[in-house]
Amino acid sequence: MAGSGPTTAWLTLAAATVATGGLWWLGTGLGPVAALTWLAPLPLFAVATRVPRLAAAGAAVVAWWAGGLNMWTYFVQDIENWSTRSGVVKVNCAISRLPTLAGEPGWRDFSGGFEIAPSVDQMERSFEEARAGRPATLPFSDGVIPTTLDPSLAPEGAHVVSLFTQWVPATWSEEPHREELEAYADRVVQAYEDVAPGFRESIVARQVLGPYDMETEWNLIGGNIFHGELSADQLFHMRPAPGYADYRTPIDGLYQCSSATHGGGGVSGIPAYNCVREIRRDRKRRKRRR
Repeated sequence: MAGSGPTTAWLTLAAATVATGGLWWLGTGLGPVAALTWLAPLPLFAVATRVPRLAAAGAAVVAWWAGGLNMWTYFVQDIENWSTRSGVVKVNCAISRLPTLAGEPGWRDFSGGFEIAPSVDQMERSFEEARAGRPATLPFSDGVIPTTLDPSLAPEGAHVVSLFTQWVPATWSEEPHREELEAYADRVVQAYEDVAPGFRESIVARQVLGPYDMETEWNLIGGNIFHGELSADQLFHMRPAPGYADYRTPIDGLYQCSSATHGGGGVSGIPAYNCVREIRRDRKRRKRRR
């Protein structure tokens, strides 16, 4: 039959190689070196198809290539779609004395949380304000006073207050919004003043860090301190991507552990602990294979 000779077969395989690789390269956005690495097995398959004894080996090579291709493509897509929005503002204060609560003037144990969360309805309204592009009128605040446990962090009698507050628009990671952040922090301080009169007067110094500061100063994309949103589609077996919650990556020997992996966010050390466990398991497997 015309056109069915070896030359035509080779040309068809070559064209398929270039077309497949080109489409995949464009789709994944990987560089030319990576693309050539994954294209390399195709000529081997072409040779294998011309030599019957190598047919099985050729099929295995293509199966490996296709599996690697899918593995890389899906992983890259998942990471590219990782969501790191944040509406968090950190307000740090140096205060000259511990707060005095209006409802419990004799209360002196501030080793736990120091919260502003009037009601679920109020927190919902604050969140919706930020979602609509406005900073919260009455921010939620999760505060701690670490100097109650470690006095060495401040001069004797003085204290440090760390306030994790929400919400401001996620787009604030793109610009500083200095004046608006200061006004927002004023509302946070006023909320504490309402429950602990004299709190504002006790503030010696104040630091306000918005999403823009967290991204530009500490490389937290979107200002997200958890290295990724704690949403249902980014937790457990999907943190950071389906199939990679075990701290491994598509690159053999390259592991990941941070708040963006299972066990995060937050600062707990759990991701690193689990990651080391998996590294040790992999090393034992390699030793057994030798």
